Amino acid sequence: MGIISDELKDQSNRDNNMTGDQKDIPIPESYSRTSTGRPATDLVMSYVLDSLLDGTMKPGQRVNATRLAEDLKVSIVPVREALHFLAGEGVVELLALKGARISTMNAAEIVDWWRIFRAIAELSFELCAKAVVKDPTQAQRLEYRLEVIADAEINSTPSRFIMALTDFHRLIHAIADRPVMDEATRRLQVVFWCSFLPAFIPFEIYGPRFVRHYRLLCEALMRGDYASATSNFRYHVNWSTAIIEGARPDPALPWTDGCDY
Repeated sequence: MGIISDELKDQSNRDNNMTGDQKDIPIPESYSRTSTGRPATDLVMSYVLDSLLDGTMKPGQRVNATRLAEDLKVSIVPVREALHFLAGEGVVELLALKGARISTMNAAEIVDWWRIFRAIAELSFELCAKAVVKDPTQAQRLEYRLEVIADAEINSTPSRFIMALTDFHRLIHAIADRPVMDEATRRLQVVFWCSFLPAFIPFEIYGPRFVRHYRLLCEALMRGDYASATSNFRYHVNWSTAIIEGARPDPALPWTDGCDY
């Protein structure tokens, strides 16, 4: 972008002193650590993220920075700041002299990231289960978050359901007292690639099975049984991977193909 002029800096400062309705779009909880602390920039990021999650913006779609600034009633500076920040998160790709576009991801890439995330999750289950044994009251937090997942599956969109699942993992990190795991999942762009799952998994068919799998995982953690939690999650990852790759198992029947636990 080059050096930002004093005039544009002044405009950015005015943007970042917004009040009222312009502040009403919060950054999704799973993305909360991406806040810049500058209201106008955060507004733009929130808008892009929400638009991706609700399907308003599609993978590969061009992002018109000027139109975005006009729609959100901010200057071009926070829009550019937000797009550069989101590029660092892998959400958008910056195009030379052409603005930006929403990043894309195919099934094979999602499967790879899913399996990488499984390794981090398994470590978090062990630490969380040990923390629950030391402080059984933590089980109530897990139970509450599980009910949030169940409610989202019934009453919300597939993308919002995915966000409820990722927030469950953030809670596990919090109970384990390992904020570094949140940073690891952010750097792995977990929330971003998870946002593609509804394109590969028909949640109207498999959503209830997702809830069942997470209920088993949650119950194991509430007992302090990280071995069962790990086993349940490996099953879930293998099952959902098969669906991403094109299989359509009967959701009412047990699934055994490809299990490695």
